[in-house]
Amino acid sequence: MTENVTDTTPALFDRLADRYDQIIPFFAAFAGQMDVHRLDLPDASYDLATGGFVFHLVAERQRVLAGLRRVLRPGGRVALTTPGPCEDHGRWNTWNSLRGEFAQYLRAAGFADIRTVSLEVHLPVTDPQTCWDFHMSHGFAGLVEALDPADAAEFGGGR
Repeated sequence: MTENVTDTTPALFDRLADRYDQIIPFFAAFAGQMDVHRLDLPDASYDLATGGFVFHLVAERQRVLAGLRRVLRPGGRVALTTPGPCEDHGRWNTWNSLRGEFAQYLRAAGFADIRTVSLEVHLPVTDPQTCWDFHMSHGFAGLVEALDPADAAEFGGGR
């Protein structure tokens, strides 16, 4: 690998922002944007804090959760969405094991009454090229870009 993907996540998303929801407009409906590591929000002011498909990408998970606790009123709730399990013949086993760590992070940050709810959402991917274009307009692009050039070309099929 040529660089640490975690260190470049904000820069990657800044670079991809103009095409982030152009292929499959999925995330745009969730909210606007802010640096999750530095929430510019008042203390104890919100009943609900949400994080849509971001928690698995942040470098400092404990800092992020502490920030969410700070902005919540007593009794406030946090809802974090992450990609979930799917029938994939084991290709995402490592990712799915990471999902199990989220509850530990939440407990360490002082959250209680932790629940997991699964929702199934199907993205309208009509062909392999659309799937590739969608993933290359999101965080997955950073993983591909971190490969050695020859490996990236082979992985991307010369795209």
